[in-house]
Amino acid sequence: MKKFFVIALLCFFQSAYAIEYEYISDSAQLVYSPTFFQWSRTPILDEDIVLTKVCDGYIFDSLHVPLKSNYQFIYLGRLIGVDNDNLKYYEIEFVDNIFQERELSYKEVQEIFFDSDILKISDFFRGLYTIINHSDDKKILLYNDTEQTFEDFIIYPDEYILNKNLKGLIKLPNRGKIIFYNRNTKNSTSYTIRVR
Repeated sequence: MKKFFVIALLCFFQSAYAIEYEYISDSAQLVYSPTFFQWSRTPILDEDIVLTKVCDGYIFDSLHVPLKSNYQFIYLGRLIGVDNDNLKYYEIEFVDNIFQERELSYKEVQEIFFDSDILKISDFFRGLYTIINHSDDKKILLYNDTEQTFEDFIIYPDEYILNKNLKGLIKLPNRGKIIFYNRNTKNSTSYTIRVR
């Protein structure tokens, strides 16, 4: 009975703390607090910096802050950026009165996307990676730790993409395969995730 209670409690906390990836759309406002070093959606103090999202970054005080990432969300007061074209992940920081993107390490990506297994591109052998899946809700996040770009990549079948704004987040089928490749590059490598 005690084991059952502990397992039920763990399941509750896991679902209660599941990550919500709230897309920050164009013209949405974000607030950075230099006092608390945190991002939010609403200002609290007079010195908070209000930024407006535009297609390729943010604007504040008529200054443009360009970003490599094309999708951002707030996670525990941090602004996380995702470059869907290259499967890279960033944190947008305010350093020396300048907003800049810092590429996240593999470990940092694991901490943020704790409810997913992180699959590095370098783990593919000749374009193939095999996963044994015994779960109905197993998720993976593609993480590019190489110099390769994925400017216009496609995941097939696309029904496994969990969030259209976060293309590298995939729900695994119980069996089958998922293929992704660059659609505009003739000699691009095709990657296959084989699920058994």
